[in-house]
Amino acid sequence: MSMMFLFLTSNSQTIYMNELTDRIITDCFAVINLDDGNIVEVEDFIKINEEVPDSYTYLGINLIKMNEKAEVIDSAFVEFNTFNKRISHMCILEHNPYEENSYFLADFYRNDSTNTYFYNAVFFNNELDITNIIEVQFDDPSIYLSHRSQLYMDDNNDIVFCTKTHDGYMSFVKIDIYGNIIKVSHSDYMYKDYSVFNYAFPYDNYKSYYGFVFPNLDYIDGWEIYDGSMTLFIINNNLDVVDTKTLYRIDEHTKITPSHYGNMMIIRTNDDNLVLTSPVKKTNSSTEKCFQVSCFNNDFELTKSTIVSDIYPYNSVTLYPTYHGATLCKDGSLYVTWCSFDDTYSNQLHVARLSKELNFQWKRCYYVSPNGFAGFPAIYVGKEFNDGGLVLGGTGGLYDDISNCPIVFIINNDGTSIPEYSSKMRPYSFYPNPAEDEISIYFSPDVNCKKVEIYGLDGRLYHEQNFNMETVNVSNLFNGVYMMKVSLDNGTCYTDKIVVK
Repeated sequence: MSMMFLFLTSNSQTIYMNELTDRIITDCFAVINLDDGNIVEVEDFIKINEEVPDSYTYLGINLIKMNEKAEVIDSAFVEFNTFNKRISHMCILEHNPYEENSYFLADFYRNDSTNTYFYNAVFFNNELDITNIIEVQFDDPSIYLSHRSQLYMDDNNDIVFCTKTHDGYMSFVKIDIYGNIIKVSHSDYMYKDYSVFNYAFPYDNYKSYYGFVFPNLDYIDGWEIYDGSMTLFIINNNLDVVDTKTLYRIDEHTKITPSHYGNMMIIRTNDDNLVLTSPVKKTNSSTEKCFQVSCFNNDFELTKSTIVSDIYPYNSVTLYPTYHGATLCKDGSLYVTWCSFDDTYSNQLHVARLSKELNFQWKRCYYVSPNGFAGFPAIYVGKEFNDGGLVLGGTGGLYDDISNCPIVFIINNDGTSIPEYSSKMRPYSFYPNPAEDEISIYFSPDVNCKKVEIYGLDGRLYHEQNFNMETVNVSNLFNGVYMMKVSLDNGTCYTDKIVVK
C-alpha cells in the first residue's frame, strides 16, 4: 500500500509523503509549544474501509514541527500496528515532567479483533526524535474504556480518567505517564445515565479534588437524547466520589441546548472560579440559541455570563460541542473557540477573547471547508502562544477545493493573524447563506461598520446601506450569486460571496 499524506498550514504550505492509493483521512487532535519556541501539531492517519460501514483503522500519528509563522520545519511519522481505533478524544500532549527537552503524547487505543485496550504514549524531543514508545495493555476486566473519556494530568504528574465497569458502574482510574496503574476505584453510580463524553478538570486545588462533568443522556431507539442538564462528580485524591452537583439551567433566561455527544467544557480559572462554555437556548424562545461563557463558584452559583456568538435560529446552525474549546491564559484571560455549520450555512470557525473578568474583547471568524472524515470543521485544542496569543490545531480546509487537512491557526492577542492568512479572517460572521429575505451580520465588539454593499457578478451595485448594518435586506434582489462588501471605520474592507434564493 502506498500513501500520500497531505498537510496544510495556515500559509498554504503543503507536504506530500509517499503516494495515496487507499482512502486516508487526517484528523488533527493536539498541539504543543516546544521549549525552543516552535510548535508541534499531532494528526491521526485513518484508513477508511469502504466495504464495511463505519469501519476504519488508525495507521499512526504524524508530528509536524512549525515555527511561529506556521511554516513547516520537520515531521515524523509513528506507525501503529496493534490498534484499530483511538479511544479517547481528549488526549494528553504535555512536557515530560521527568526529563528536559522531552514531550509525550498519551492516549488510549483498542484492538477490535481481540477487544483489548491499550495505553499508548509516544515520547519525543525538540528535534522530533522518537525516544520511546510505550504500549500497555489493560488486563483488568472491570475497566471498560469509554471512547470519549478525557484524560486529566494532575499536579503529581499522574493521569486520571473515568471509565465504566462491564456491569455499568462508573470507575475512576489513576495511572502514571508510563501506563502503570496506581489506583482503580469503582463507584456506586451507574454510568448508563450519563454521556460517554465527559470533561475532567481540577475542582479544588487545595484539597486535590478532581471534577468530572457529564451531560445527562437517555437512549431512545439507539439515539442519544440530551435533557439539557449536566452532572458534576467531585472526586478526592483517593478517587472516591465525595459529592455530586447537577446544573439544569444556566440562568432564568437560558438553558443548555440538546446536542449529540453532550455540549459543554468546564475549566478552573486562576481565581478558583469555574468557567463553562456551552451552546444555550433562550428559555422564552423555541427558535433561538447562542454560544455562552458562564462563570460559577464552587457551589455552581452563577456569577457572570457573556454571550459571544450570534443569536442563531435554533434549527439553523449546529454548534457541535466536540469541537469547541476554551484556553486559559497566564494572565487569566480566556480564548473560546467553536464551529458553526449546517447543510445551508457556511462552515465557520469562531475565536473569541475575553478578559479575566469575562468581558467580551473581540471575535474573529474563519471560513473553512469541512473535514472529510467528520464532515465539518474540527478544532480540538488551543495553547497560549507568544505572550498571550493563541495557537489552534484542527482539521478542515482553507479553501473550497481543499478539505480534510490538518491546519494551524496562529492568532495574536489583539485579534490579528499572520499576513498570509488575514484574507480568510473576518471580524464578523453572517447568516443565513443562502438567504431569502435578509442577512444578519454579527460584528466583533472591537470594530465599527461603516457601510455594507451588495454587488452582482457583473460589478453592478444592487444594494447599499450605512445604517443598521446588523440586518441586510435582500428580499428585493433576484435569485443568484452576489458579492457582499463590508467596509469598516478603520478603512478595512472585506468581500464575501452570498447566494439569494
